[in-house]
Amino acid sequence: MAYEGDGVTLYYKGSLPAAMASAVADARRIGPVTVKMAAFSRAELHRAQAQLAAADKLGHSNIQAIGTLDDGSGLHVERMPPATAEKMRAKLASKGLTSKDADTLVAGLNLGVPVKMTTATAPINPLSRESDFSPWSGGAEFETWRDLEKRSDWCTTGFTVAKNSRTYMLTAAHCMTAPDVAYNGHFDGDAYFAEIGPVYQEDWEHDVLLIDAPGEAWIYDGGVNTTIRKPVHSWGYRTVNELLCHSGSRSGTICGLKTQGGEYTIKGVDSDGDLTYMNDLGLVEQIDHLAAGQDGDSGGPVFSLDGDGVRAKGTVTAGGNAPYYLYFADLDEVVGGPLAATPLTQ
Repeated sequence: MAYEGDGVTLYYKGSLPAAMASAVADARRIGPVTVKMAAFSRAELHRAQAQLAAADKLGHSNIQAIGTLDDGSGLHVERMPPATAEKMRAKLASKGLTSKDADTLVAGLNLGVPVKMTTATAPINPLSRESDFSPWSGGAEFETWRDLEKRSDWCTTGFTVAKNSRTYMLTAAHCMTAPDVAYNGHFDGDAYFAEIGPVYQEDWEHDVLLIDAPGEAWIYDGGVNTTIRKPVHSWGYRTVNELLCHSGSRSGTICGLKTQGGEYTIKGVDSDGDLTYMNDLGLVEQIDHLAAGQDGDSGGPVFSLDGDGVRAKGTVTAGGNAPYYLYFADLDEVVGGPLAATPLTQ
């Protein structure tokens, strides 16, 4: 179905069933509805689409998208941009594999439907921890650079916070310091790599920092390669014996983190290699004594659940004296401290 001209066009193969014909008649009392004969049914196009996708998986072709045409006339196949296809072929060759050309692959199959071929101007980059984009989400991975010098290999974005009618990304202060710039992904000549932004303000005494980059009230939730995000519905301060989770780009989401009593000062090393003390931190213990986190999770969101979303509680700072302990910066130091920023919610 499509909006065409002054009304709606319904593409359908065969005669309309009675119920559908009745619905069309009712719709025509409101506005123009045109029924046009489709060459193929939705089910037929989906079968052809699945057949081509299965062949592409085996043949490692330069296809990056397979779509069905809404008028029922056939399939639309989109090739990768040439540069992207070349990188894919080189990577396959390094593993002793070969790649089929998209046109050759399609021509060799008896799909039974016409195929429209086009070439994309940009590659598809699925939204994920390692290929996020502005406005940024919490739980995404980043590394930092100062001009041409890499400063840190792996950290995680925290929550989006609001300050002075603008949004910023919260993270751990030990991950970067001015004039460092954060980049999503990793610079390895192939992976997705995009600038997030420079340092806006830091509070190194409490290991919290604002990246000068727009964000939204979402965080990634799931494994390292997850594309699933959850909305941030609320925020709150640390409470003893509360069960929390954190979403680290290195570990993925880890839950069963029980808040311990007290506030802690710990000694560590910042991104410049200087000895520093980080104060007023919370401590959690993973209740099953599983690993609570690892290098690269720093700065990531610490949260509890709130309906279909999350309640922001803080950001990851460091591991404890055993693998199942984790220190985190509480939001009281973000909201009431020098940063004076409030988590963005929806």
